[in-house]
Amino acid sequence: MKNLKITLFLCAFILTPNVGAEEIFKNFSEDRFDSYFSANYFKSTANYSSQGTQTGLASGSSYQITDVNILGRYVPYTDLGTFVSFNVGNSEATDLVATRRNSTLNIVTLGVDYQIYKSNSFSSYVDFSYGYAVEKFKVDTDSSLNSDGADQIKVQMTAIYNFDSFSPYARGGINYRREGLSTLMTYGAGVEMHFDQVALGAGLDGYLTIKDDTNTNQAYARDFVTTRVSAGSKRFYGINPNSLDSDIYMKFGFDKDISFKINGGYTLLGSNSAVGFHLGGAFAWSFGDETKSYSRPAPRRTAPAVKERRQQPQPVPQKRFEEDTNDGVNQDYFKPVQPSKDDYIQQMDDDHHISTKPLPGAKVKKAVPEPPPEGYEVKLKKKKRK
Repeated sequence: MKNLKITLFLCAFILTPNVGAEEIFKNFSEDRFDSYFSANYFKSTANYSSQGTQTGLASGSSYQITDVNILGRYVPYTDLGTFVSFNVGNSEATDLVATRRNSTLNIVTLGVDYQIYKSNSFSSYVDFSYGYAVEKFKVDTDSSLNSDGADQIKVQMTAIYNFDSFSPYARGGINYRREGLSTLMTYGAGVEMHFDQVALGAGLDGYLTIKDDTNTNQAYARDFVTTRVSAGSKRFYGINPNSLDSDIYMKFGFDKDISFKINGGYTLLGSNSAVGFHLGGAFAWSFGDETKSYSRPAPRRTAPAVKERRQQPQPVPQKRFEEDTNDGVNQDYFKPVQPSKDDYIQQMDDDHHISTKPLPGAKVKKAVPEPPPEGYEVKLKKKKRK
């Protein structure tokens, strides 16, 4: 028995979120509201004995239960959340004598959670909850059991690591049960891998007895009740139970506020508890700020850095000044005049002749007469002195 408990405890740290509506990765941003609706189906045809071996139920006997859970959570202050949940159990036990059913609102839970530490790669929070058993256990009941029928006080701590593409986590706590039932230590560990809009997760979730049941020496009394109304299944009301469940799941994120999850798993180890498989699904809808304080930091998917290229201004061609000639004025008056051949030689009067004397010491270059235009002949006459 001791070896079995040690094995159960160690296996928990190999790799589930709870199969109920509770979400491992919580948001602790102020004014955040989260709602979860989940359904989980469990079926069993065998039990684990007190020694940890599997023992089948009587021929033709089986037990199954569907739990429907609704949870609402509100964060009034940063890092402090409050939640309430309602669980409806619909059980059915079949044996060779009869088929018994029971469908009731069995548990109402009130709780608070508080994030005690958060960084980019690690976060941790604790939660405290009180589960009120609406339907208390009765020895003379004739309906199949859909809960332990006892109030429960739970305290547990969760630690989450973030490595961008995947997030491992571990959790542990205490579940104190009234009505003389044993006190349990709860534990779990798992990992979730993140993609763009899909997440895949796997893990283990279990419990083991750390304080014995008050009826430990009268186990036959409990077995008599479970055999009569639950086809012998020890899903509930077992003496000092221990159990370890596996779970795999897939999440689909439609947008930042809506997601859907499907999950399934099988019981791996246990004692004084039921062996079976479970299938479930959960729908989550949330609204409010989601960026301030999240127990699992969002994957840092950043686009590659792109250097900003400064665009050089395109040179603007300078427009030359153009005179507007379309103003109705005859532009021939403004055209340059081409001189005629007669205008190349101009007569100069003696009165307008100006003679200049060179400066002393200055070299005087003799003027070379320019050749006259073609077709003209210029004759120079030497002026006679009087």
